[in-house]
Amino acid sequence: MRLDTAESGSGLWFAIVWDILEANGGEIRLQNSAGRGLSAIATFRVAPQLNAKDET
Repeated sequence: MRLDTAESGSGLWFAIVWDILEANGGEIRLQNSAGRGLSAIATFRVAPQLNAKDET
């Protein structure tokens, strides 16, 4: 997702996403690009898929 805006905000969405990711084994990396702004890269952990025969 890309958020292009000239308006500044409270950063509340970032704090909420950060907490959710951290609680579920994910992470957020921040990258500052001169002249382009700050990028946030979110990594989510994927749950293992169960096979039908594994479900008991």
